[in-house]
Amino acid sequence: MDILHIPPDQTFSTLLNNYNYHLALRYFLYNASIVLTALLWGAGLIGQLLNYSPSSEKNRIHLCSLSFFCISVGLALIIFTLFLLAWAKYLTPEGVVIAFSFISFIALASIYFNKKNISETIISPSGFINNFTTFLLVLLLAAFQATAITSAGIGDCTSYHAPYADFLLKNLGLGVAPEHLIYPFHSLNINIFYSLGLMIQHDISYIQTMHALFATLSMFGIYAFCIETKQQRFIAMLVPFFFAHIFTIKFSRFFANVDLGSTYFMLACIFALYLWADRKTLWLLVISAINFGMAIGAKYIICVFAIPVALYICIQERRSSMRPLLVFAAWGAIFGLYLSLIHI
Repeated sequence: MDILHIPPDQTFSTLLNNYNYHLALRYFLYNASIVLTALLWGAGLIGQLLNYSPSSEKNRIHLCSLSFFCISVGLALIIFTLFLLAWAKYLTPEGVVIAFSFISFIALASIYFNKKNISETIISPSGFINNFTTFLLVLLLAAFQATAITSAGIGDCTSYHAPYADFLLKNLGLGVAPEHLIYPFHSLNINIFYSLGLMIQHDISYIQTMHALFATLSMFGIYAFCIETKQQRFIAMLVPFFFAHIFTIKFSRFFANVDLGSTYFMLACIFALYLWADRKTLWLLVISAINFGMAIGAKYIICVFAIPVALYICIQERRSSMRPLLVFAAWGAIFGLYLSLIHI
């Protein structure tokens, strides 16, 4: 199927009647594989970062929160790897398999050698109710993700994002894109992520589910935040679905844009920064910076948050030391500016 083909007879009103359960299951398994890879890579990097944070009770976070951060950092590493492959003109299935296999091996080794640090950081849920509610939420999020499959939406996804991802594939990486593919408000990280999707399934309907995946993961992050701040489980279960009911979120799930990606990474940034302000552990600050850089790499407009975030770090530090701000700026630049400056 041509990724720019829009079936004229499939609209939102006919989505249920035309729902392809086999295709939805295949797309779900593809996305689950990406999430598990991100979880593995993120755990590997966070395991290394924990070596630079003293082991203490303040360093511990809930299992859901750590999983959320591992996935966000892992997605950042996946996109960073795709960028390096694109820069080297080796954005091919063979290049992706080799790079992903090599990094997965390194991540497994990192987890093995840092398993003590990781286990000491986790606050595992205890009790049947706590475990059941988390399991139930995961099932509901899986069902929520499975409903994202639909026909191609008309707009930026068919005129810019999907064609740009397709251009990267056909060009085997970065190159001088046609003028109609230069979008002034968007940088490249989500589009490079979509190129992986088109490599897996050359159909715009699949990368639409990749965009919806950011909303699903954001809901999981909101749940983790509620648990981390000791909210009641009932409240923690409800709040993510209030988020999903916001019209812009609900509507954007059916388009292959970048908005939910920037929302997801910014949410992870704020969550990690909130925990850092309370615990002052380096690894949380680094995670916040990585996600902030990725948010900028999704949409330039996120740059307006740079000043409030910098002020918040300075206020929380309450010292003349600029080290936390410099650490945040350095990691944010590594994971953000390399993509944000490409179109300038």
